[in-house]
Amino acid sequence: MGEARRVANGNGHEVAEVALAPKQVALIQYIADGKRNEDIALLMNTSISAVKLQLVRIMDSTGCATRSSLVSWAFRRKLIR
Repeated sequence: MGEARRVANGNGHEVAEVALAPKQVALIQYIADGKRNEDIALLMNTSISAVKLQLVRIMDSTGCATRSSLVSWAFRRKLIR
């Protein structure tokens, strides 16, 4: 699962750096590709509730409040294409 550690950003503030598991990055990529939770569950061979739970955990660890902000966050860090 994602681990966070504190690092300094370019403005002298500390921010959380988050390490995501490959399946978490794949989930974000599916969101970026416009997939719905139901589609992602089929692609990842899991339940819709498991997708929703993993998404909540990722959003909590990254501080993102929406799916679109999560995609932007991952894109800026070059985690997704």
